[in-house]
Amino acid sequence: MKKVKIPSRLNLFLSLVLVSAVTFIGCDNDSDDSGTSGMTELNIVETAQENDDFSILVQAITDAGLTAALEADGPFTVFAPTNEAFNDLPEGTLESLTNEQLQEILQFHVVEGTVASADLEASQDVASLLGEELLVEAEGEGEVLVNGYSSVTTADIEASNGIIHAVDAVLLPAGIREANIVD
Repeated sequence: MKKVKIPSRLNLFLSLVLVSAVTFIGCDNDSDDSGTSGMTELNIVETAQENDDFSILVQAITDAGLTAALEADGPFTVFAPTNEAFNDLPEGTLESLTNEQLQEILQFHVVEGTVASADLEASQDVASLLGEELLVEAEGEGEVLVNGYSSVTTADIEASNGIIHAVDAVLLPAGIREANIVD
């Protein structure tokens, strides 16, 4: 049987193709150098859409035109009122808000950066996207209060661009509280 001699250039090319194929197959496309390995691929809005307890919040975000902002890179921390929190508002409150008022209320629930439950101090002020401060207090037995009246019911819901903390009350910025919209 006669052996076929492969020219050295073709041999080199085939070796490079084989090495490249092994390299690409061995790479893990799900991880990156951003430190988000293990986090979900869903952004804050998509994560909220996946959770039935946030359907009113998702609709409010859409109505206020804030979807694109909360889909941005972030990171953000969202103190997300549950449907029950919205339902606890006096009847007709959401419907009576202007888009500008709704935007202000929602921006008051968002903090730029990540505020994970493990990073909380006993008491700290964090600036909301509205520019007003939120008082976050970590009390005994893992209880966390926002502005003294809204409890975090579920902490550290991860999203690709931040963290969501479910809260049991809608937070109202000073301008909205002073306007007595809820009353």
